[in-house]
Amino acid sequence: MKNHSDKIQLLVHGGRGGSIIARKQYELVKKFILDVFQHCDQITLTELMQLADIELAPSFRGEIAWILLNTKRDLEARGILEITHQKNRIQVISLKRIKFYRSYRKTFIDRF
Repeated sequence: MKNHSDKIQLLVHGGRGGSIIARKQYELVKKFILDVFQHCDQITLTELMQLADIELAPSFRGEIAWILLNTKRDLEARGILEITHQKNRIQVISLKRIKFYRSYRKTFIDRF
């Protein structure tokens, strides 16, 4: 029987509970999204999905697009990501908290 800690309930806008997914998948996709911001200040949703197909899909079980979108929404609900829309309705994603970014970047850099 699987432990309850093997799953995580995602947050949606307004702090409500959303979908429940495997914690390993969540952590993998969360790390992927946050690592993108080591190389750029912002990225479109389309670009993020294309990168995920290249980086994650070969070793990923399940629907990567669905998990990526829901993890992005979770990070937005937690106040980590900020989503803006261009006039042509393209979503642009960036880190919202400078404090979080600096903390994450230091942790990321310290690993190497």
